[in-house]
Order: sequence, then structure tokens, then C-alpha cells
Amino acid sequence: MKWHRLFLVSLTMSTGLAAPFTFDDVRLLARERAESPYLEHKDNLDAFWKNLTYDQHREIRFKMAEGLWAKEKLPFTIDFFHPGWTAKKTVTVNEVIDGREKPVDFDQDMFDYGKTEVPKDTPPPPGYAGWRARFHLNSPDRMDEFWVNLGASYFRSIPAGAPYGLSARGLSINSGLQGVPEEFPDFQKFWLVRPAADAKELTAYALMDGPSVAGAWKFTCRVAFKEGRFVALKERQVFQSSFLPMCSSSLGCCFLSGGRMRMLVDPLVCWQCTSRVRGAAATL
Repeated sequence: MKWHRLFLVSLTMSTGLAAPFTFDDVRLLARERAESPYLEHKDNLDAFWKNLTYDQHREIRFKMAEGLWAKEKLPFTIDFFHPGWTAKKTVTVNEVIDGREKPVDFDQDMFDYGKTEVPKDTPPPPGYAGWRARFHLNSPDRMDEFWVNLGASYFRSIPAGAPYGLSARGLSINSGLQGVPEEFPDFQKFWLVRPAADAKELTAYALMDGPSVAGAWKFTCRVAFKEGRFVALKERQVFQSSFLPMCSSSLGCCFLSGGRMRMLVDPLVCWQCTSRVRGAAATL
């Protein structure tokens, strides 16, 4: 048995083959993060982008024709958000093609900067602030946004016929507790799985990390044009720290408590979850 396993490793190395990238790889990364000391997010964004005003940042528009999978005319396309103003953190984005991961690097040519004048010596951002997915949701003539990821573990989904949809956080910690700081872990890396030409669902993986929590998320969005859209969160695994009140997928909870009012927004998704150390595993 040992010889057989060594032989397989040798064969893989000699042929240059690699195992397909799957959600299990993201779970392994999350476990490694959970078992290691937390490292603060590296701030490599130039001061020019950080100090953009609302109007300057609003002028920067993504060119839909340059979106991921747009030129291939696949059923889904991906827009990217430009860092700046309040969106100062960047994320790493990868595309998964036939089981192989490929980095999606920041490309300034994907944006129209409008009236915002960028100094010539300004280094480009190290990555995107987030991304959103499009589909022919309301009309066969237009690709509408139906899924947005931007900031911390924030995401938003939009059903057919709705202008905004419903926002949620992947995870919040200590929300609404007196004298205890809240914690919102970040989705730091994404893997977007390239859909087939006739695909009716879009899959993405996300790596979450924070001072108390590291986790791996798998999102699968299923879309039906006539019936609107159904979004299913199929699997998520969290490795978390000790005795923290946690709220997963807290829907629309921009304000969980404040002033004289204290409320639990959604009792179906808010609960107490405990473990002993940051490296302990808990599947939510």
C-alpha cells in the first residue's frame, strides 16, 4: 500500500498532472488559516485611491463588455468593483476552468474613469474591491445583476423584477452585545467556477478570515428565467474561536441594536456557537 501511494505521487510529478481544484482545497486553506495566528490584511492601496471622494469614485464605471465571460457569451458574466472611497480593501479573485485555478488580475482597461483624473505615476490597485454576477434575469436583451459581493462578508441577491434585493453578511460576531466590539470577518479570496454554455447555475467559493474566525464558503446560485431566481447556499464550513455569539447570513441586519431598541433580526439564522480554540472546526 505504501509503495502504491508513493508510485502515484511519482507519476503525478513526472507527468506534470495536478489534482483538480475543488471546494475541498478552500476548506483546507481555511483550516490552515484557523490553525495559524491571524494576520492583518495588507494595505497596499495607494493613497490616491483611498482618498477618492464619493463623486470621483462614482465616475469610475466598469465596462460590461469587458466582463469575465462576456466575450465568450456565456450565460453568466462578472463585473468587478474598483477600489476607492469607502471600498479600501481588495480581494483576490481566481477563475476555475476545468478544475484549474487561474488568477484574475486587476486590469485598469476594464474601467471607464470618466471625469476622474488619475495622476500618471499612480500605481494601479493590487486587486478588485469585489464583484457582481449578471444574467438575463428580466429580459433576454439585457444582463441584469443578481448577485453582489462587496466589503467584509457582505453579499446581496436580487430577484427578478426587484430593484435592489436583499443584503446579508456571511458572518457577524458579537452583534448587539453591550460593551463588546463587533467583528465582521472578510471574504478575502474568491474562486469563480466558469459555467458551461448551457449552465443554469453559477458556483463560487470564498475564503473568509478574521481575528476569531476562518472559514470556507461555497455558493451555488440557480437561475430560471421564467420563474425568477433561486439562490442556494449549499455548504459552508467555519473554523472559529471560543464562545462567541455568531450570526450567519444575517439578512438585512445593518442595525441589530441601537439606542433604546434591541432586537434579533432573524432567529432562524442567529445562534450561539461555541468551540475551544481558533483551530477547532465547526460546520454551520
